[in-house]
Amino acid sequence: MGPIQSIADLVSLIWRRLPLILTVLLAGLLLSLYLAVTSPSAFEARTVIQVDAPVIFDPVTRSAPPAALRVQQIEQRLMSRENLLRLIDQYGLFDGAERMPESAKLEVMRAQTRIESVASSAVGPENTGNLAALVISARAGTAQTAADLTNDLANDVVTSYRREREARINESHEFLTTELKRIEADLDGRDRAIAAYASENEDSLPEARTFHQQELVGLTQRQTLTEQSLMQLRRERLALERTEMTDETSSIVQQLRATEVALAQARRTLPSGHPEIRRLEETVRAITDGRSEDTPAGLSRQLSMIDEQVANMEADLDMIAARRDSIATAQNRMPQVAQIYEQMQRSRQNLSDQYTEMSRRLAEIDALRLLADNDQTENMVILEPAIPPEFPVASNRKRSAILGTFLSIAVSSGLALLLDLMNPVLRNARQFEAVTGLRPLVALGYRPTARDRTWFALRMAYVGVLLLAALVAVLWMIDLMPEWLAQMLPPSVRVGVPAT
Repeated sequence: MGPIQSIADLVSLIWRRLPLILTVLLAGLLLSLYLAVTSPSAFEARTVIQVDAPVIFDPVTRSAPPAALRVQQIEQRLMSRENLLRLIDQYGLFDGAERMPESAKLEVMRAQTRIESVASSAVGPENTGNLAALVISARAGTAQTAADLTNDLANDVVTSYRREREARINESHEFLTTELKRIEADLDGRDRAIAAYASENEDSLPEARTFHQQELVGLTQRQTLTEQSLMQLRRERLALERTEMTDETSSIVQQLRATEVALAQARRTLPSGHPEIRRLEETVRAITDGRSEDTPAGLSRQLSMIDEQVANMEADLDMIAARRDSIATAQNRMPQVAQIYEQMQRSRQNLSDQYTEMSRRLAEIDALRLLADNDQTENMVILEPAIPPEFPVASNRKRSAILGTFLSIAVSSGLALLLDLMNPVLRNARQFEAVTGLRPLVALGYRPTARDRTWFALRMAYVGVLLLAALVAVLWMIDLMPEWLAQMLPPSVRVGVPAT
């Protein structure tokens, strides 16, 4: 069983160890209060940045990252090493801590600054990932510094957002313009290459297939007529040669009749304007005019004309055969030429599609630049600038004081209980009965001696002085000490005590 078994035992323990308990308790309380009072105050200022939705959802807005990612990017930009060091130097945030490492200063700055986002509540595919507002808060040692620091961060966010938006628009415009020029030059080169290839392989292009068929039909008809005329000329030549060997005194009437018969047959078989028809007509006119070629000289001229016409017709047949061979060669090459030509056309069409797409996107960027100049795109505006706060924020002061109080009570109580356990004494009849199991017959009260009374008086005086000193220390720490009491303090302690 322990020395404390009832409330009376607890009260007795406290009374016996009152000087020790008060000493430890007051020392702990004063130390906790001192730490709470002397800990630096922290003022927090807040500013609200409103994110205006664009009037027309531009490509930059549609491709914007989600709200969480955008806030993270903004926070990373604000919490960068260069920016934080600039703020520290500008506002002198660590003037009294020159020996503090730079990394520790940066950690404190990052811990004292917060950026919160408010997502847009609008529903729709165009509003996915949009922000409605940003709330920036920062803490500093003074109210004005906290407000200035917060406003500086907010201005940095708004300025950097506009600068980055303009930079993105300019970069996109420059990129699209360069790409358009490149694609346009490629298109011109492809057009020239296609035109040159089509000119070199005109007979082998797919479009020439119908023309070749029509040309082959015409060549066949032309060959047939030429061969018929050639056979007719050869027959006439044979007839003239026989006429030369017969009686040269044939009558002019018979020659005229034979020529007219030949002319009639030629008109039925040969086309109009054929050389043979013209020759027979000339012969008929010559016989009619009396210029009959029944002499050997006239017959020779007629045979030479027939030979010349035969040579021309044979040359024409050779030309027809050569053209047939050329068409056949072109038709054999047509699949290969068609494949290459189609590949060139597809490549050119792809470039044309890219050019159309780039032109459309460039028009969108131009429209976006116009909207940005008129503040019609997504824009950030400082809705509520930060003002100096009237009161410091709840810091660790209250928690430190409460923890110090409980710790002081626990330590003082523990020491008192430990001393009793180290010197166990049966102080009343209940403790004697609980330990031995025997009930005492008579219990006489303790009668203090003169020494005990003197010791008790000293203890009470010590307690009184201790309480008075604690009261003075508390009043000094909370700046509520009266002037008459402050004058009793040493000069070094009296500094900073306000007059009342």
